[in-house]
Amino acid sequence: MMKDFRFLIFSISLFILVALLSCSKGDMSANGQKIPNGNVAFVSVVHAAPQTGSLQFAFNDNRVNIDVFNFTDRVNYLNAFSGQRRFAAFLKGSSDTLVAKNITLQQNKNYTVFITDIPGKTDAVLVRDSSRAPGADSVRIRFANMSPDLGSLDLYVGGSSTPLATNIAFKTAGDFISVRAANNVTLEVSRSGSKDAFLQLKGINLVSGNYYTVWSTGLGSLPNSEAKSRLTIFWH
Repeated sequence: MMKDFRFLIFSISLFILVALLSCSKGDMSANGQKIPNGNVAFVSVVHAAPQTGSLQFAFNDNRVNIDVFNFTDRVNYLNAFSGQRRFAAFLKGSSDTLVAKNITLQQNKNYTVFITDIPGKTDAVLVRDSSRAPGADSVRIRFANMSPDLGSLDLYVGGSSTPLATNIAFKTAGDFISVRAANNVTLEVSRSGSKDAFLQLKGINLVSGNYYTVWSTGLGSLPNSEAKSRLTIFWH
């Protein structure tokens, strides 16, 4: 009798544990909304829009809660429902939409949205963050051109005559390529067809096994302002 009672208690406890674990499954969106298992994509967002001020953004009219999102800031990967979504950006605290467009997110894939261009032309550029794994002692790196007035651009490692990326037009990103891991690297950007670097990023450590996006933004026509052109980098 006691043995049967202990078995009953064990069975009830096991049932409760399984039920609790089942309830805890699934991902949460940036706003705490439950996402069904598997129906999720991962999206980072970059503020690459000079002269625009602090921004907020939304997926399907659900604003993401972030305190500060200024020019050149990046919000790391958020969980979002996969499928077609309406992405929109606003000035912080405003209901006026700067840009709204439909984007398609595949299940379990990573993406970056660049909010870019000048006021009155604000756009949202979706790029897929897809690459094979880096080889031994190497990294995977790509270049994204989010500079409105610089034309097509090439990316070099300082001291090399062979570009890592060529003819990258505004609002586009090149493919990830393999580069040997190294410390204290200088990355340089020149206008396509020219080797005269006008943007530099110095002292960069490319750590083996990592994935990097180098990106340009800002306005070449305003070299002495907060909106000036610049080169920056983030790792995935």
